[in-house]
Amino acid sequence: MIEKFIKFKEPVIFGGRDGAEDGIVFRTQVVMTDGRNLLISDAQHGKGIYAVDETLVFQCDDEGEVTDWTEVTGGRFARTEDIIKLLNES
Repeated sequence: MIEKFIKFKEPVIFGGRDGAEDGIVFRTQVVMTDGRNLLISDAQHGKGIYAVDETLVFQCDDEGEVTDWTEVTGGRFARTEDIIKLLNES
């Protein structure tokens, strides 16, 4: 269960060619009741076969830097709010 939010949907824009926007990642950092810091990465970028539309959760440090790239949870076509609900149910 989530104890508190450190960051909520902080946007990171990915630029395409000639400065065109290619996509966005929203980063949310939470502290769980067991003390773990988690980073929720909600990514929507690319086109065609290179399209990414997924939200994944990784362990991170107090500053929000990923410490383990093994996915804690997440899924394709999921949004931050879906993952928050999932984390609060566990």
